[in-house]
Amino acid sequence: MSEPDQPPTPDRLTSLLEERDHQETVACLDRLGAADAETRKRALRAVRNVAEEPPGSFDGLARPLSTFLTDEDRAIRLTTAKLFVTLAQSEPAAVLPAVDALAGRLADDEEFYYVRARSAEALGYVAVDSPEEVTDPETLADLRIGLEFDEPEVKEKLAKALAHVALGDPRRLRHQVNSLAEHLDDENELVRYHLCTALVVVGCEYPDKLAEAAETLQERLGDENPYVQGRAAEAL
Repeated sequence: MSEPDQPPTPDRLTSLLEERDHQETVACLDRLGAADAETRKRALRAVRNVAEEPPGSFDGLARPLSTFLTDEDRAIRLTTAKLFVTLAQSEPAAVLPAVDALAGRLADDEEFYYVRARSAEALGYVAVDSPEEVTDPETLADLRIGLEFDEPEVKEKLAKALAHVALGDPRRLRHQVNSLAEHLDDENELVRYHLCTALVVVGCEYPDKLAEAAETLQERLGDENPYVQGRAAEAL
């Protein structure tokens, strides 16, 4: 058991999460911020392992966890972003208090690109159930504009997040058909697939909007990836 003023061990954090002692977990996370980088990293990895289990243990913990998204150690920021991806997949509502912090990492052009990629991915999972919390104009702009400038690994997650935004509320992208279609020739097949998926979802609700992208979608019928071909055909 950790001393009251000492950083928690990974086992201690795991036990508290399993016991759902949220008050003590928050106190431990507060103390964790003063620990050395290796301790912070190991503890957050332990928390992520718990997040992979059935949901229900993280209500009220997103905000204290989000403080590690701005940790001075890049590896810790990445571990935290990955933790939020894991949590957003199984328990997206629990991530809502961290949306602003995740959006902040996405918007920071100087942030390590893998941190930005994972932050975008987490926001996308949250957007499926709570689109109004994620799809403010600034965040949508960061997702779209990043398709032009970012590293391939980031663009893949941006495109995935946009597909999830469309699934959550296709209205949010109904005026962005042209800007999405501009990237349907991206060299990354997953970028092409996710953007075609977003257009399919938008087209289900607003088929007239896809007329703007018809020519570009027709070109994807010859895509080397059969899944991209299928999505393009579905959109058309």
